Amino acid sequence: MLNTLRKGAKSWVAKGLFFLLILSFGAWGIGDYLRPDPAAPAAEVGDLAISRDELNRDFNRQLEQLRQRFGNAIDRETAARLGLVDQALNQAIDRRLLELEARELGVRVSDDIVRDRILQEPAFTTATGEFNRVRFEQTLFNNGLTEEGFVAMMRGDLARGMVADTVTAGAEIPADVARMIYADEAETRSVELVVLPDTAADQPPEPTDAQLAETYEAEKQRWMAPEYRSAVAVLLRPEDLMGEVSVDEDRIREAYEARKAQFETPGTRDISQLLFSDEAAAAAASKRIADGDSFDAVAADLAGNGADRTDIGTVTKDDLFPAEVADAAFALDAAGTTQPVRSPLGWHLLHVTDIKPGTVTPLAEVRDRIRDDIAREGAVDRIYGVGTEVDDALAGGASVEDVAGQFGLPLVELPPISRQGVTQSGAPPAEMPTVRGLLDTVFQTSAGSTSRLVETPEGAYYVVRVKDVIEARQRPLDEVREQVAQRWRAAERHRMAEAKAKALAEQVRGGTALSAAASEAGLTVETPPAVRRSTNASEMNLPPALVTKVFAAKQGDVLVEALPGGYAIAQLTKIDKVDPAAESTEVAGVRDQLSQGMAADIRAQYLQALRARYGVTINQTVVQSLF
Repeated sequence: MLNTLRKGAKSWVAKGLFFLLILSFGAWGIGDYLRPDPAAPAAEVGDLAISRDELNRDFNRQLEQLRQRFGNAIDRETAARLGLVDQALNQAIDRRLLELEARELGVRVSDDIVRDRILQEPAFTTATGEFNRVRFEQTLFNNGLTEEGFVAMMRGDLARGMVADTVTAGAEIPADVARMIYADEAETRSVELVVLPDTAADQPPEPTDAQLAETYEAEKQRWMAPEYRSAVAVLLRPEDLMGEVSVDEDRIREAYEARKAQFETPGTRDISQLLFSDEAAAAAASKRIADGDSFDAVAADLAGNGADRTDIGTVTKDDLFPAEVADAAFALDAAGTTQPVRSPLGWHLLHVTDIKPGTVTPLAEVRDRIRDDIAREGAVDRIYGVGTEVDDALAGGASVEDVAGQFGLPLVELPPISRQGVTQSGAPPAEMPTVRGLLDTVFQTSAGSTSRLVETPEGAYYVVRVKDVIEARQRPLDEVREQVAQRWRAAERHRMAEAKAKALAEQVRGGTALSAAASEAGLTVETPPAVRRSTNASEMNLPPALVTKVFAAKQGDVLVEALPGGYAIAQLTKIDKVDPAAESTEVAGVRDQLSQGMAADIRAQYLQALRARYGVTINQTVVQSLF
């Protein structure tokens, strides 16, 4: 379709229609068609709206939390793919639902409650628990909030919290239940284990014809031969044209200068800061440092008494904020302390202890990389024109082979190949180009037909002609006799290993020690770590079913369980129970965890009920335009 449009666009009729269309868009306002209404909310909850700015702020806040845990490699697109948009949107919806419910219930939060809550907020207090006005204002500034806006936000949070806390109040697991659950979970059991592999069983005899036929019929689908297709393909890739793009030294130097920031590692400085609310205190501290007192000593003397110390750590200039602070810290030629610097947050004394200069990768080290990038860009620009000519030739009746010869393009012969990319021998073909979608196109094109010219997301083109189709078929027994025989032998040997494992278990149940029975069979006894009911059995190379059996058994019981390629024989040697009364701290932890889970479930169900009551409408167009 794309190539058809390209060819059609060359006619004067099409160009005239496009001109009229452009004029009509200009008259009506093309912006109305290309972007959503800027005033439209991202979602509506009852009669309350969630603005695009609010959703964007919530998303950015959660993105920053992700970056603090996993690094700055997580960009907005990656975060959106991870579901952060839905998470931010649902949290905003939950806030609005609780806000509506608080309004419906007449919940009011007094100024005294809001003030006390702000004064007790750990982010705004010193190490001694005193409210620090400078820290409060700095936090608001860093988050783009006014004091009035923050107070309103805090009032709303408290009102919503009152509603949610009331709903989940009393969601607590009874102490007796917590003790019972803890006792059950903390109990451990120890076993002695013998692994009997299938190879420990005797080699089975050769299967009879009847046994082969039975195995073949039982798994008939396993012996199907898939559909195979042979094809020929012409490829047009940027790398095929890179050699035709001339790149001179001047272009390489220009590209290097234009992209120089990519090759620079910014300088860093290790910085600590004293922040003052008034200039006089900052000047006095600066004088003490200039007179010989150390920065650490001055900071210790002034802690909680007019100055707030922050160890910023190792940062680049771009990491520091505001700009006045960054400029001052990076203006120092050597380690030392700046003069007082004023910013909207107050007066700063910046102490630099370590300086690492920035580095620039020289052109000589990245010349080949830049040359390849320029050549690829040129090839991508040229490939569209070549692709159009190839499409025209195909439309004019040229074959795939003709096109390859006419334009000097690679021609790839694909032998009969399955949709899984293997030949009839079960191996990949010797030459299989890594072009996205090529194999899908082969299996979407009928036999003897030529596909359309396909453009890949990477900017390559290809066209295929399917030469032959070998339909899927049921392989007869004679064709797969050896594979069926191998299947039967493996199953028979596993059955024989099971019989041997059960016989060994019966020997132990009859009074023989597991170690003696195992030694007689040429096997060894293992003593794995004690297990709990929640033990990840696979990490200990134990079958999960065996752990379940262990906790249903009595001490001394002997158990048999299948393993991949063998059997396990285990004897329960020890049961260690716990006394919940003697481990009250652990029981309390289990009770808190279970109670929190119960409260979370109740809250989720309550919010779901509020959604049904107030109604939620999400404007997907607005949401998608943001992310």
